[in-house]
Amino acid sequence: MPLPDFFRSAAAFRGPGSDGEALLRTALDLIPDLVVLKDRDGRWLFANQLVLQTHRLTESECLNRTDLELIPLKPEFEDLFRKNAHSDQAAWEMRTPLTVEKKWTGIDGMTQYWEVVKTPLFDTDGQRQCLIVVSRNITERKANEEAIKAKEFHYRLIADHMTDIVSMLNRRGETVYLSPSIERVLGHAPETFQGVQGFPITHPEDLDKLNALVQETADGHLIDGRGDIRLRHRNGGYSWFEVVMSKVRREDEEYVLMTTRDIRAKKADELRLQSMAFRDSLTGIPNRRYLMTRLQQEMEKADRTGMPLALFYLDADKFKEINDTMGHAVGDDLLLQIARRIEGQMREQDIVARIGGDEFVVILPEAETPQWIASMAERLCSALGETWKIDGRELSTTSSIGIALYPQHGQTPAQLLDDADRALYTAKRQGRACVRFYEPNRSCESSD
Repeated sequence: MPLPDFFRSAAAFRGPGSDGEALLRTALDLIPDLVVLKDRDGRWLFANQLVLQTHRLTESECLNRTDLELIPLKPEFEDLFRKNAHSDQAAWEMRTPLTVEKKWTGIDGMTQYWEVVKTPLFDTDGQRQCLIVVSRNITERKANEEAIKAKEFHYRLIADHMTDIVSMLNRRGETVYLSPSIERVLGHAPETFQGVQGFPITHPEDLDKLNALVQETADGHLIDGRGDIRLRHRNGGYSWFEVVMSKVRREDEEYVLMTTRDIRAKKADELRLQSMAFRDSLTGIPNRRYLMTRLQQEMEKADRTGMPLALFYLDADKFKEINDTMGHAVGDDLLLQIARRIEGQMREQDIVARIGGDEFVVILPEAETPQWIASMAERLCSALGETWKIDGRELSTTSSIGIALYPQHGQTPAQLLDDADRALYTAKRQGRACVRFYEPNRSCESSD
């Protein structure tokens, strides 16, 4: 079929035969991703070698055919091709790059997962021009693509508009090619890096990691070098990116091919999950796991500074009775209000945690005198004895507080927590709504 006018213009404008274009062709051919270029009607104009291998197609079979037209040739991929056509249409309607995930069975019979970025391009009149599809295997990545034959403007069009950043480094670590996408993603002109050694926009804390990946890949110690690094935007801020490296050869010289993908969303999810692992699901305050980690850190800090710390252990008197008679919803609401009231009575540097049921612990770093600690505990105990309002009803309860000190009492986080717990039971046994310091050798029995 005849090529659209803008393709012929692009080819004439780019010009054939430059060394940069040859490097670009080599780079795109070795990218460990599936790359497809489709026209406005969804017909395949270009597919890299990995696409042909993965779909068991030949170049003559796939070119100038739509996904739906490929179904009779490869009926085993019917579901995949139909989903491709559907998501292509969604990308056109969004008019912005669309990211989707797909799952299907590869040639080896194993289930594979792919992250697909579909970028629609439009002409100056807003009409459809072409669709670039870049799919990354997120089950495992391999740098085993072979060179394919395609016209220069196909490669250039893909390089100009793909959302990943592609670069090639020589053995000296100098950049010999950097895709134009870096300007759209990070705001830097690619030519400013030409011949520059290293990647100067890398965060200083990640530079050694990146240089080691490049060196080990160039030396052949890593076949598929990868890592997460931070790169600086032109505006000065840093964003997280995943880099994947492989060693390639062109004629008599070896290069390191590096593809870089924005993973800000992935990092945000990781931080969110990490936060969830250290937070109590009901109250949102730190949980036991976080408490024990921070208690160890604060004890080490106390050793360095000579400033003691105090540990409060408290619970709600008769909480089980309230929970059983009024229902778990009331109990949960009470626990939420207790957590908020404790936080409202403590200093900014104090750490409030719920370690289970109605049990709360407070770490007070840089605690002052025992008198000051006792006054803090008495004030908190008084606040927790005030009326609670839940579902339009007023509820009364009290709390007792046990106190352990470091370094006077326990020498490990577990010991210090146990000492404060023993002091709490002493307080409860002596009349509830009481404050008691841990006293070594005192026998303590549990009472609710």
